[in-house]
Amino acid sequence: MYPSHICRAIIRIAQKGIAFGPLPCPTAGTTAPFSIFSAVTQQNAEILGSLVLAELVNPGLPIIYCGRLAMMEPRTGMSVWGGVELGIASAATVEIGHYYGFPVNVYGFSTNAHTLDCQNGFERGLNALLPALAGADEISGIGEMEAGVMGSYSQMVIDNEFIKSIIRARNGIRTDPETINIITKAMAGAHNFLAEKHTMEWLHSGEVSNSRLAERGSWDSWKDKYGEGMSKKAQKEAEKILRDHAVPPLEDKQEQELDLLLKTAEKEITVI
Repeated sequence: MYPSHICRAIIRIAQKGIAFGPLPCPTAGTTAPFSIFSAVTQQNAEILGSLVLAELVNPGLPIIYCGRLAMMEPRTGMSVWGGVELGIASAATVEIGHYYGFPVNVYGFSTNAHTLDCQNGFERGLNALLPALAGADEISGIGEMEAGVMGSYSQMVIDNEFIKSIIRARNGIRTDPETINIITKAMAGAHNFLAEKHTMEWLHSGEVSNSRLAERGSWDSWKDKYGEGMSKKAQKEAEKILRDHAVPPLEDKQEQELDLLLKTAEKEITVI
């Protein structure tokens, strides 16, 4: 069902030539079937219906394929934005959207947790990694918690770490003659890869992720830091950024260009 005010908004968006990204949010078990395949199929139908309307008004309108399928929590009826099913549904959404040739935006950095705990970490890690490996063009949810009801500056800092790891996973393994020849070269010499220039080059290439927040030292070094974990480090980093970071002012030329864009938009776009 498409309420009349939603249809009017879609028509106006299309008339103005604004890129359109419909965002249905069905919940499997309440507003969609309680199987991921069936629910994703319904979500796709909802997306395509709105796209048909927009394209009839303005053929060739730029489209972003978006989906936010959640699962019902059987004990409460609430939408679950943290279970691994969200990541599976997001990955399926990516594949469907790419089948039609659209760029795809899905939820990923999501959790039903209320604090920076273990549940929070593994839920958002899984739910971002799965659609990323499926080829998602955009993954949203940075800093969000409690199914998007609340947010956290510390969580944004942690998500920045997650993003680096997810990009690393998506880049995969590089294979070329250099990666093979280095074995022969080192074994013919000191048998010490630490002494090879190749090691430093690949260190800087991002072959191994370098976390600023994760604990990768010994028990003694961790104990000497009073057992400070990732969430505490993220909180300190967020406070430091808010306290010390100074945003450089825009140049006069940039200000003039923005003013021109706003004036042009005011002429072309009227508020509904």
